[in-house]
Amino acid sequence: MIESTTQAIAAMNNAKLPENERADGVHYLRDNPSVEGNTALVAALEDDDHGIRYAASSALAYLGSQAMPPLLDALAKPDNSKMLRDGAHRVLTENSSSQVRASSGELLAALKGSQASITTMEAAIHLMATFS
Repeated sequence: MIESTTQAIAAMNNAKLPENERADGVHYLRDNPSVEGNTALVAALEDDDHGIRYAASSALAYLGSQAMPPLLDALAKPDNSKMLRDGAHRVLTENSSSQVRASSGELLAALKGSQASITTMEAAIHLMATFS
């Protein structure tokens, strides 16, 4: 049984564990939000396991505006990946916060296209002031 953020992150990141045990770590982080946990959930958007990426995006969407600072930080890096951008799309469109959904139009548009890594970086930087 997971009893701390540290244990949850370790379980979520342990590719040798069955997916359901890794997902338990994601669920703990969703139910016990922290800056460290939210940052780990954003990193999990690039996990090799699709199920973990999906669970992490669901957890971040559930967390609402709390998820935005680490998500925007990751998207503001020039090396943001397609997996990260795909996960971010789900976080933004299914977000529990109406403020996030209402203010994310420019970022959602930036996530797609041939120059997505650059346009995403610019849109994320622009949106940071709203959620800092």
